Amino acid sequence: RSPVTSTQAAWVFYGQFIQHHNYDSIWMFMKRAGEPFCAVFDWVRNNNWSCTQKNHVLIQDWNFAGRWHDILVHAKWTTGESGFTKIYVDDVLVVDYKGYTRTIGNEDIYFKYGIYRHASGVSSVIYYDEIRRGKSRQDVDLKLMGP
Repeated sequence: RSPVTSTQAAWVFYGQFIQHHNYDSIWMFMKRAGEPFCAVFDWVRNNNWSCTQKNHVLIQDWNFAGRWHDILVHAKWTTGESGFTKIYVDDVLVVDYKGYTRTIGNEDIYFKYGIYRHASGVSSVIYYDEIRRGKSRQDVDLKLMGP
């Protein structure tokens, strides 16, 4: 969950799935002022700073700030074509990517999150809640967990 409350900086990265060996981001969550919150695939190869081309819109700009959003990522990490990434926002599938999900062998993928942005006098605030990793949706989705 991640409500954002503030005037936004020109661009902000809120989280990324990183390949451990070379520290390249294979998926990055990015927001530019006035644009949607999006998932950027393979930052190094695509190096695209806009949600208007090649990237996946997750939340429209008007619906982003000041609200809680549940984001769930289901991925198979591989250099081959059998890889996939599904990203759900508020229980709706918004990304259904098929293909490579890592660029180097069997290196670990880890999730790094926080506010990463250019130098700015504008404050940025984000709240993360209930971050989990698991082998199944039941392992990570609070709605499916027992008491």
